[in-house]
Amino acid sequence: MASILKVNTIQDATNSNTAISVDSTGRVTTPARPAFFAYLSSDQTMSIGSRDLVEFDATDFDTGSDYDNTTNYRFNAPVTGVYQFNSVLNPDYSSGSNTRVFAYFYKNGSTFAGFAHETLYSNDRGQVSGSITMKLNANDNVAVYVYLDGGSAAVLNGDSPGGSAGFSSHFSGFLVG
Repeated sequence: MASILKVNTIQDATNSNTAISVDSTGRVTTPARPAFFAYLSSDQTMSIGSRDLVEFDATDFDTGSDYDNTTNYRFNAPVTGVYQFNSVLNPDYSSGSNTRVFAYFYKNGSTFAGFAHETLYSNDRGQVSGSITMKLNANDNVAVYVYLDGGSAAVLNGDSPGGSAGFSSHFSGFLVG
């Protein structure tokens, strides 16, 4: 004989935080699931010949407050699980010689995976984007770095989402399960 459990909300045992909600049509939400969307609020200059941390300094949302947008510019995993990360970088380059922009996801301060590269020419605007799914332990962290291999300095475009420039570089992620 089958059993039916009818609930609208499931909360944790100690703090009465809502972990799962079910509406009248059966749609399920998990309002405490870690997720964030960070972006550059202004342009960031990138150096030649060194890997630079991309300083995503503003957030549109940060469920759980797990993204550090003031000091380390990285996501800190609150729980062990599988996470999805995405990043779009919009570099502007005005030098007379070519450069290549390489982008990397770092895990715990070391390269985890390169996700894209693009050659930029004088007065060129590019886009470097990528996604990755990775297993993290609680307290692991993930950040985005860039490397320019020639030419002179370039900038990553910063702006608020939906801003007038429309070319905001951003970084997002969420717990899959």
